[in-house]
Amino acid sequence: MTAAAFAVRGVIEGFYGRPWSHDQRLDMLEFMAAHGFNAYFYAPKDDPALREDWPRPYSGRQRERLADLVRHARSRGIGFVYCLSPGLSLCYSSAADLRDLTDKLDSVARLGVRDFALLLDDIPDFLSHAADLAAFEDRLEAQLALLGAVWAHLSPDASLTVCPTAYWGPPDAPEWRRLGSGLDPRVDLFWTGRAVCSQTLDLDDAAAFTRAAKRPPLYWDNYPVNDAAMAGELHIGPYQGRDRRLYRFSRGIVANAMEYPQASKLALATVGEYLADPEGYQPEAAARRAVAELAGPVDQAALWRLNQACRWSCLSPGAAPETAEALERFRFGYRCGDRRAAATALAAHAAALVEAAEALATGPQTDLLVEARPWVEAFGLGAQALRAIAQLALAGRLDESAEELSAHRRALAERGRRVFGDALDAALAELADSSRRRRSA
Repeated sequence: MTAAAFAVRGVIEGFYGRPWSHDQRLDMLEFMAAHGFNAYFYAPKDDPALREDWPRPYSGRQRERLADLVRHARSRGIGFVYCLSPGLSLCYSSAADLRDLTDKLDSVARLGVRDFALLLDDIPDFLSHAADLAAFEDRLEAQLALLGAVWAHLSPDASLTVCPTAYWGPPDAPEWRRLGSGLDPRVDLFWTGRAVCSQTLDLDDAAAFTRAAKRPPLYWDNYPVNDAAMAGELHIGPYQGRDRRLYRFSRGIVANAMEYPQASKLALATVGEYLADPEGYQPEAAARRAVAELAGPVDQAALWRLNQACRWSCLSPGAAPETAEALERFRFGYRCGDRRAAATALAAHAAALVEAAEALATGPQTDLLVEARPWVEAFGLGAQALRAIAQLALAGRLDESAEELSAHRRALAERGRRVFGDALDAALAELADSSRRRRSA
């Protein structure tokens, strides 16, 4: 850990989808402790006890497991932050709803929790209850009243983090100014940056947010999460696009993980490196270390090639770098140079990918590969498509193979898993179109 390390170095289980199991959470806490994280935010969106059925108290096995998580986190030096999302049904002006809310927090506090978060994200941007419409000017006034009452209720040694309804956008938006003026300065505010999934987080924006909200942002960073529209992507590439000096104007960063805890670790290991030493962080070197650490009995070189093929994300909206370059070199050589040399080079690249896909599909099936299996299968199909392009070119048949190329493209699309970014799909489409034009000429 360096002097530049972020104060809050967190992971949030905040995705839509099947929540992690108890054992997976315990395992993740071990991983977090080993990689310098110090805060775990418990917030699975599809846990009814946190969202749809938030007033219901914990009991029986569920309460025991929650207490076990709290103890385990504390024993590993990790703060356990309990997150509640009551906004779908709560009436801000209702004394009964406020009592239900504080009772729920009190019941969790009795398990040893001292750090809380109220998540008011992904709810209507307007007041729904007639009583609230009569009592408040707008949604934000109602929420500030609620948050003030909750903060006053919590014990003096408790902390509170708030995720506003408008949790993304310009750093100096009027809502941040109202929140900053209306909340105790000790309450942290989550911000995802200028977008829900921000490609970059920079120092100037963090400074502007700090001026507007009267406190530095606590970033809820939506990476490597892959829920909703991102479900076809596997985010296992390195953390990047975050300013090396961001720690100067932020409370910290909390990375939102995927539904797949083992696969998430490939990205989270790099997040941990950045948070511990942002000024010295090197994404590619961190990614290689993550693969080396987490491969276990899996072929390390093969896992690295899968990592390269699954780089598409909000952080890196480009193609798989090695394959994209191989295809560019092939297309240039095929159009303007030695066609056989271009095809031979592409064939060698494709052969390495086919070998990697087979190693991943037939080797030891660890939990990581079980989670990644749909992408491993798509990776294999993509490798075969690349091999087909090279073989057709070597046979002199590439200009007459529109249907074969289109069949490979359809097979990949039917999988619904994004591998090789857009590079392979674009190449297959271009080559098929070129073949049709030549045939009809």
